Amino acid sequence: MLALSLGFTSPKAEASHDPTATPVSFEQSNSGPSIPINGGTKRYSITVPKDGLFVIEAEYVPFQFLEVRLIDENHNVILMPVANEVNDKNPYVQWFHKNVKQGKYIIEFKNNSQSSHTFKWKASFNKHIFETEPNNTKNTANTVLMGQTINASVEDRTFTDFYKIEAVRDGQLKLNLSYHRDYYLILRLFDSAGRLIKEFNTYSFQTPDADLFISENVGVKKGIYHAQVSYFYGWSIKNDFYKFKPELKPISFHENEPNHTRSEATPIGLNETWTGELSRMGDTEDFYLLDLTKTGILKLLLKNQSLNDLHYQLQDADGRFLESDTYEPLVLNAGDTLTLSSNLAPGRYYIRLVGNNPSTSQRYEMTAFHDSNPVFTDVAFGSMGFSEIHRMKTTKIVTGYPDGTFHPNHLIKRSHAALMIERAGVDLTPVRSATTFSDVPASHPEHSSIQKLYRAGIIDGTGNGTFSPNNYLTREQMAKILVNAFDLTPAKEFIPTKFTDVPANHWAYSYVHTLGSRQITLGYSKGFYMPKEQLTRAQLAMFLTRATGE
Repeated sequence: MLALSLGFTSPKAEASHDPTATPVSFEQSNSGPSIPINGGTKRYSITVPKDGLFVIEAEYVPFQFLEVRLIDENHNVILMPVANEVNDKNPYVQWFHKNVKQGKYIIEFKNNSQSSHTFKWKASFNKHIFETEPNNTKNTANTVLMGQTINASVEDRTFTDFYKIEAVRDGQLKLNLSYHRDYYLILRLFDSAGRLIKEFNTYSFQTPDADLFISENVGVKKGIYHAQVSYFYGWSIKNDFYKFKPELKPISFHENEPNHTRSEATPIGLNETWTGELSRMGDTEDFYLLDLTKTGILKLLLKNQSLNDLHYQLQDADGRFLESDTYEPLVLNAGDTLTLSSNLAPGRYYIRLVGNNPSTSQRYEMTAFHDSNPVFTDVAFGSMGFSEIHRMKTTKIVTGYPDGTFHPNHLIKRSHAALMIERAGVDLTPVRSATTFSDVPASHPEHSSIQKLYRAGIIDGTGNGTFSPNNYLTREQMAKILVNAFDLTPAKEFIPTKFTDVPANHWAYSYVHTLGSRQITLGYSKGFYMPKEQLTRAQLAMFLTRATGE
C-alpha cells in the first residue's frame, strides 16, 4: 500500500506568499521537476473562484511520503488531509481535500522520502464528493443527492456504510455501485420504516479481469430511503475503494418494490403500460393488483425484454389460477410478446410474474386492456405517451376527438393546452384581474379556461394584448406554465440537470431548471433542452402526468 503522512509538524505562519510559485489553473495536468529529498518542497499558486471543495489528485510512485498544504492570503497554513478513498482505476492516484474560501492560495508539496522523484498532479474544485465517517448506521447516514457520485472506502471485512436518499416523486430509482474486482460488495435498499426493499450483489456474475459494477432499477414511491453498502466476499480487503451514485427517472408506471407477495401487489389501472424488473437476491416474483368494475374481456399484453423466459399467472381474489387446471404458470419466452384474453366478471384479480434465471435481471412490460374502457384508436400500444394519454382519458383531462382519436403526434395549440391544464385540477384562485385578449373573444371555445388560468397567474399572453391561441406551445412556455400551475420549486435533493441551450440569462432558465431538478424533464441527448421546440399532444400528456405526480 502507499505510505502517506497525514499531517505536518506544528504549522507556522508564512512570511508571505511565494512570488516565485508557479501559477496553475483547475483541471490543468501538471508534471513538475523533482522535489528535493528529506523535506524538500515545491510551490504553486492558484486562485479559488468561490467557496467549495478543493481537491488535489497526485500521482506518484509507491512508498514515497508526500504531504500537501495550502497557504492563504493571510499567510495561514491549511493542512490538506489525505482521503481514505482513491481513484479505483489507478491505485497510484491519491486525493487530498479541504473545504476552502474564495481567494488566492499557495499549494505546497513536501517530500519526506529519501529519494527524489517527479510526480503528476492536478487541482479540482467542487468536483468530488467523499463519504464522511462514521456512517455505519442509519442514524449517521451520509446524505447523497440524486445524480451525485460519492467516493468511499472499504476498510475491512466488517465494514458497512449507510446513505440517505430522498425520492421527491414516484419513479424508477437506479442504484450504481462500482468497485474493485478482487472483492465483492452487497447493496441493500431500505424504506423509511426500515423494511428491506431490494438487495443486489455481483458475486459469481462477473469476469475475473474486470472491475465490478452494480446498476439496478427499483420502482419507488415518493419518500426517504437508506442504501447500505457492505462487504460480501473477497480476497485482500485492506483500504479498497468504491463509488456510489443514485439516480431517479420520472417513470410514472414502474412497479413499486416490494411486490413479492399478493399482499404487497402493485395496484395498476387499465390501458397503462407498466415496466418491471426481476433480479437476483430474492426478487424473483412480482405481483400486480387489478380491480375490474364491469364484465368484459381482459387482454394482457406482455413483453419479455430479457434473454431468459418468464412465467405468468392470472389469479382471482381467492387465489385460483384462471389459465389452466394446473398450478404451472404459462411460459413467456425470452424476447417474445404475448397477448392473453380472458372473459372476466367484476372483481379483484392478481397478475403474477416469475423469473426463470435468478442470476440476471429480467425486464418486462405489461399492459391491461378491457373492452369496457376502450382506448383511442390512433394511440398504439407502446407508442410515446401511451400510458399517460389513457390515464388522462380516465380522469377526463383529455377526451379526444368525436371519431375516437387523440392525434398524439399533432402539435398542441396554446388554447388546447389551457383547457388541459384547467382540467388537471390546478388551484384557480385569482391573483390578478381579468384581461382582454384581442384574439380570444368571449365566443372562443377556450375563452373561459384561458381567463381562469390568466387570473390565477398560471399563463400569460404573447404581447400587444394577444394570447395567440392557435400558436403551438413551445417547451419553454410549457416549463413556465407547469411551474406556475403546480407551484413547483427546485428540488434540493437532486443534482440539477444542466442544459447547454438554456443558460442562466435565458428568460425561462428558472422554470426549466425547476423541471430538470424535479426530473419532470430529462431533456435531449448531449445536454440540450430545445426550448423553442413545439410540443405534441402526447408530449404534453407525459409532462402533465409527471407534474401531477409530484
